[in-house]
Amino acid sequence: VGARITSEIFGAEWEAAAPVMRILALAGIARVIVIYTNPIQQARGHAHRAAAALWFASAVSVGSVAVAGVLLEDRSLESQVEGIAWARLLAQAGAITPAFFVLIAVVASTSVRRVVGSVVPSILLSALIIAVGMPVDAWMSGTDLNVVVQGLVVGAVASLVAAVGVVTLSDDAKWLVRRVGLGGRI
Repeated sequence: VGARITSEIFGAEWEAAAPVMRILALAGIARVIVIYTNPIQQARGHAHRAAAALWFASAVSVGSVAVAGVLLEDRSLESQVEGIAWARLLAQAGAITPAFFVLIAVVASTSVRRVVGSVVPSILLSALIIAVGMPVDAWMSGTDLNVVVQGLVVGAVASLVAAVGVVTLSDDAKWLVRRVGLGGRI
């Protein structure tokens, strides 16, 4: 999420929000694991686990924001907002998502290592999409196209890379996971 796209879509007054939106986007990536875990828990008849997991995630989220707020209370508003975004990312990636990996392992009767190994191919493909998307975005910013059209072109290229990656790289990514010893059989 770049400043030029943010200012074009939301207006120039929102340009300063771009760095915070990037941090929150990363937190959102880590949150994907959490989103899919609770419906699986409920479908397997473990609504109590799903509720406990959500309460845990909520407590960690609120706690991280509260701690950041206290630590940053004498800082500028911009520093406070960015600090709270970092607190959300650290809480999500450092505590909540790992806890949900454990929960998935329990539900699936497998090891945490295998659960983590099963998402590594997706992480590798995501890194590839970003590695391709960033230069395309930089190139598009030099064109005279509307910023929304630029975003659509970058999104289309990223989607194409994702599709090609899913079709052709999944076996290679699984091999790499096995090679580094993270996944066992995937």
